[in-house]
Amino acid sequence: MKKSLMLALLVFTLLASACAPAPTAEPTPAELTPIRLPVGYIPNVQFSAFYLGVAQGIFAKHGLDVTLRHHGQQEDVFGAVLAREEHVVFASADEAMVAAAKRNNTVFQCGTIQRSGDHFKEAIEIVKSGTLGQIGHVHTFSIDMLAPTGIGNPPDVTDPEKWKSYGPWETYQGWVEHKPFNVNRWLYNFRWFYDYAGGKLTDWGVHLVDIVLSAMGEDKPPKTVSASGGKFIITDNRTTPDTINVSWEFDSYLLTFTNRVWNSYGDQIAPADNHGIIFYGTKGSLKLSRAGYKLIPGANQQYVPEPGEYESAEAKENTSASVLYEPHLENFINCIRSGEKPISHVESCHNSSTVCHIGNAAYLAGAKLTWDAAAEQFTGGPTEAVQKANEWIARPYQNGYTLG
Repeated sequence: MKKSLMLALLVFTLLASACAPAPTAEPTPAELTPIRLPVGYIPNVQFSAFYLGVAQGIFAKHGLDVTLRHHGQQEDVFGAVLAREEHVVFASADEAMVAAAKRNNTVFQCGTIQRSGDHFKEAIEIVKSGTLGQIGHVHTFSIDMLAPTGIGNPPDVTDPEKWKSYGPWETYQGWVEHKPFNVNRWLYNFRWFYDYAGGKLTDWGVHLVDIVLSAMGEDKPPKTVSASGGKFIITDNRTTPDTINVSWEFDSYLLTFTNRVWNSYGDQIAPADNHGIIFYGTKGSLKLSRAGYKLIPGANQQYVPEPGEYESAEAKENTSASVLYEPHLENFINCIRSGEKPISHVESCHNSSTVCHIGNAAYLAGAKLTWDAAAEQFTGGPTEAVQKANEWIARPYQNGYTLG
């Protein structure tokens, strides 16, 4: 979702240079180099610099005849650039990643290993077959049992001699604003800091959401997203919430995610489970986790219907936890040999990750927002919240890092 800095720098360099004294002779229309620029599915304020450059003749002053074009939702603009049908394209980092995998015919396997588990495959087919009837709600959860002190509050360390044994801290922080070394920001616990990650929503949440999208339709993005929560119990130095609820509205169902890190009581299949997915349908419900699945027939557990009163799914259970890592790697290797698309291909990971990222954006913006999946932008909601969410999903690269 981070926009290409190469193109952005081109535009703003041209805009800035417009403040310099005008050249003695401006190019005539015949001398201009024509460039057609696809800039997204719908007109959006993020493209205002381009509009300004065309309207005020800034591009023309530099010998460019720029034509802006809003490409179609399903159009392969990267393919058009490679085929020399377009000159450049203004797109997001994740779009570039997907396009690069396609362009290079790369076998790209993501780490969403649950897709390779046999009982997950069975559960996905149960949903797709209509066994549960019409599904109106899918709930996902990840719950833990931490003490209120959480991961603690170790002090920041500013003396490089005291943290260099951990590794290259400045390099480790990459493109975000650099902070003093803190052991909680290092390796595993980096997940709980918004500087580098997105809490449980992008940690466990993406594995759960990935299975939901696989079952309910990966080509069906959410229309709206809202989130609420906070840091209510845990007193450590994490910046992500210790309690959060997220809701995404799709065309035909509601997807929800719950995380609390301080109380693990929930509707798990096995007592040791700290995660799960529940599909709620008109004919039954399906509970699913890495421990197995359980199909509960009927839509009303407090009422025994008369024979033939309404259809009900048949009970089914599989509590044999599937092997995940080995078949996932095997699928990857087999696809390298065959050239086929792997089970966790790059487009699937893009879709699942995006759903989780926009959940965090809605939480940080504090509002219910409308999501335009084609433009990969928030387009509806309170003005300030929309702006804040869009800025968060497109934070600028720092420390010399660029996309290109």
